[in-house]
Amino acid sequence: MDRVTFRTATDAKILEVVQKALGDGRITQTQADDILKKK
Repeated sequence: MDRVTFRTATDAKILEVVQKALGDGRITQTQADDILKKK
């Protein structure tokens, strides 16, 4: 699964939070991938 399609506002919000945390260096890319895969 290369590309994930986010259909709901909740998904978009999760993605936004994850990307921000990633940008701030609070989580690793691996952790971000795990969070996004769990949904």
